[in-house]
Amino acid sequence: MDGNERDSEMTAALTRSRQEIRMANLRQKLVSAGVVRLYETSRNEISPTTGSGDIRFTIGGKELLAWVREEPDAAGAIKLFGYPVVSSTDATIVPEGDILPLLRQSAEETVQYVAKVVEILQVQSTHSRTTPHYWVVVDCGLLLTLSLNAPSIETLAAGDVVRGSGVLEFRVLKSPSR
Repeated sequence: MDGNERDSEMTAALTRSRQEIRMANLRQKLVSAGVVRLYETSRNEISPTTGSGDIRFTIGGKELLAWVREEPDAAGAIKLFGYPVVSSTDATIVPEGDILPLLRQSAEETVQYVAKVVEILQVQSTHSRTTPHYWVVVDCGLLLTLSLNAPSIETLAAGDVVRGSGVLEFRVLKSPSR
């Protein structure tokens, strides 16, 4: 192994390490906010082969249907440790006023929401995107996260109210007790 290969390998290890630390810090923020926790499922259709499928769980008195991706260990589980996230591309900032929080799900798993931004977890900009991608904790009558790729939102701040729709997913994490 020459010097360039060794330097490249060390840089990759440092980058992985920094990313792991950043993700651990984000996870801790979600745990502290009460978003990451143990959720009980009333239906689990995750395929043990692909690890993908629907789950039904209750949060804040609402029963919701969410998609889980590539988590074969979660197949058949009655309780899952993780967090709900709405992936949205049509969010808009709502002007100040009498805003009622909302989370409503249609039969096709699409959710409509009106939510107040509690905390901005991450903002990513790349050369290929004209607007940033936001990952935020919101309050829409219950706490969850939004992954926003919304062309209409150039800047977003805690306290802003956003409205939109998207697909509800559930991100499974390794339980701290495992």
